[in-house]
Amino acid sequence: MPFPSATSLVGPRRLDPWLSDGNVVLAVEGGYFRVHRGVLSSASRIFHDMFSLPQTNKSADRKVDGCPVVTLHDSAPEVQIVLKTLYTRPQRISAEAPMHVSVVTAFLRLGKKYEIRWLFDEACSRIKECYPSSLFSLLFLPPDLKHPVTGRDKYDFQLINLAREFGLLSLLPVAMYRCVCSSPLTAILDGYYFDGSLYHLTPTNQKSCIMGRDKLLELRSLTFGWLKRQRPCCIDEVKCALGNFATITELWCTDRPSSRDPFMRWDPRWDSRFCFNCMIFCHREIEDGREDAWDGLPSAFGFSSWERLTKNENYETDL
Repeated sequence: MPFPSATSLVGPRRLDPWLSDGNVVLAVEGGYFRVHRGVLSSASRIFHDMFSLPQTNKSADRKVDGCPVVTLHDSAPEVQIVLKTLYTRPQRISAEAPMHVSVVTAFLRLGKKYEIRWLFDEACSRIKECYPSSLFSLLFLPPDLKHPVTGRDKYDFQLINLAREFGLLSLLPVAMYRCVCSSPLTAILDGYYFDGSLYHLTPTNQKSCIMGRDKLLELRSLTFGWLKRQRPCCIDEVKCALGNFATITELWCTDRPSSRDPFMRWDPRWDSRFCFNCMIFCHREIEDGREDAWDGLPSAFGFSSWERLTKNENYETDL
């Protein structure tokens, strides 16, 4: 069964789910959902406590089809996604099934607000799958291997904003690195249209990405610093000097976003530019340089070290 859609609204006031035997009505953005107190209470401590409190006369008099009405100040499509999930999905959602970004957003936002921990955790795990957590996985695993989140915008502005909003800070260095290496500066500054919708980074994320653009060039100097150093092992200085110049020109003299990539892998075309000794030396240096660049990636976007980023993530104890 696919994840619920946010578009299946029924009628101008009654929204799906509207259950004939429901005993409470949720009023959201001018529409109404009729559901069961027991289902909400068993899933959410917030709803459990809400229904346990004595109702005032004013709230008790407000009824729809004989059911008391509870007003929620949330997005109706997001409430719909969560309600339909509570009724149609088990608490253990298949890890192989892709999840639409609108579902991820609803799970994060309402899962946290109403303390439905398993929804929140499921959304967190899907976002984490989108971004490698190690240098090895960044270099060798295809970025779209599992397609854990569908409906994403081209440069992942939505997921970057969500990660910041919900404190998933350890994901942001890789997410922003990919964004900066793929998106033009105009998109970061002004937003961009994708599939008919306009996407913007939040001001904080925008600032981090703009700062990171120049910092990535500094990290690239760590990875490719061997191009500017003398190599005692060289056995053909003229050939290798020309190879250095050609490679530097290729790597730095371009306006393409990917030219800022500090994790670019060795291009086999470069082998013929250097003598055998320098080629072996450069292969080793580029690997060591990438490790240094990985360690410095968080600071490029204004964050602390990987260790502190992971330690400071508080979403584990927020619920």
